[in-house]
Amino acid sequence: MAVSLLRNLGVDETIVQALRKSCGEELAGLQIEKDDEDLRLLVKCSEGSCKTPHVVTIQRFFEKKTFADALEPDEGGSTSQYKCRDKITFLPDDNSGQCNVKINGHDMKLSAASFQLLLRLAQELKKGAGGWVFVQDMMEDEIIPSDGYQPFSRLRSALAGYLIDKNPKDFLECNGRKQYRISSNPDNITMLDEEKK
Repeated sequence: MAVSLLRNLGVDETIVQALRKSCGEELAGLQIEKDDEDLRLLVKCSEGSCKTPHVVTIQRFFEKKTFADALEPDEGGSTSQYKCRDKITFLPDDNSGQCNVKINGHDMKLSAASFQLLLRLAQELKKGAGGWVFVQDMMEDEIIPSDGYQPFSRLRSALAGYLIDKNPKDFLECNGRKQYRISSNPDNITMLDEEKK
């Protein structure tokens, strides 16, 4: 639980692994404190020679300009918060093995893994609130494997030639807090159930 919480907060994986190594998987003695813009992690180890708590302070962790703004939807539904104008339409499976998605009017076939990743990001975008998804959540839901970020790179490579501005890093945006999203207006995304209507 504590490890997942740290990851979902966006704490650097090196710090998470160091805490796990020192105090175990559950981090039973972990206290998380907010100190102005800083994040303080206090770890009290109940075993071993360590009697005083370890204190890790991550400076300016809660600065508004990074995390909070990225999570709050733009007032009034303005499209200025998105970097791209690209349109995606998810196509029904006709068992032909041909195309499963349309990008800016061009039919294409994504691998099953890339399709599932794009679909999950699109579903989150359609829910509102900016469309950001934690990498850890996608790993836990088995959308991506737990051993790296290659699925994002593969998806970007597959889509690059179909994007209006040929800018896959803007289209598949990362906010530096281990969150990804499709950076296009939700109205530009047509899901499978919408296509049937």
